[in-house]
Amino acid sequence: MLARKPRRRAGHQQTPLPRRARLPPTIPQPPQPQRARTAFVSGHINITPQQFSFHYVPALDAAIHRGDTFILSAARGADTLALAYLRTRNVDPSRITIYLHTPQPNRKPNATQARVDKMQSTPEVEERYRKEGYNIRVTQGYHDERDAACTDASDYDILWVRGETETAALYGSKYRPSRISGTQKNRDRRLLKDKRTGIPELS
Repeated sequence: MLARKPRRRAGHQQTPLPRRARLPPTIPQPPQPQRARTAFVSGHINITPQQFSFHYVPALDAAIHRGDTFILSAARGADTLALAYLRTRNVDPSRITIYLHTPQPNRKPNATQARVDKMQSTPEVEERYRKEGYNIRVTQGYHDERDAACTDASDYDILWVRGETETAALYGSKYRPSRISGTQKNRDRRLLKDKRTGIPELS
């Protein structure tokens, strides 16, 4: 047998269910622009154009697209190639800061230090960069002090550290396994800074 439906009593009205309140239409919000950050560009002085294109160009292009600013030194190699690349991409010089260093007085430099000192802060070097519109910062000390200042003033690194196998093949009998390159020191400083500040690197 089919179950009978209950009969409604006369005069009894069902309470209508409340209508669901209509929510205002959702208006899509435009994506928030990312905050421009500062990249510290550094690397080996004996880097090939092919290595630079592979290890640096993609990161530089991404930073340019984001509107980031750049910090680098006047050293040859990766720094010089990076500055030249930023020029070809028409990056405004006001977005680039070049760090120079003044060696400590009465210091007897070794051969490597003497080569680096040729790119130290001199009136001629400063004037040339200033005429080109770049920002200039001068640090007291050797390139380690200069690079430490660059890390402190930046948010992340654009760098490449050559592996041990490649380094041994490059230097041959002059290879020293215990030597830590300046580029590796820059990476280590960044890790320490990120650990200290609690802000991970976003390269």
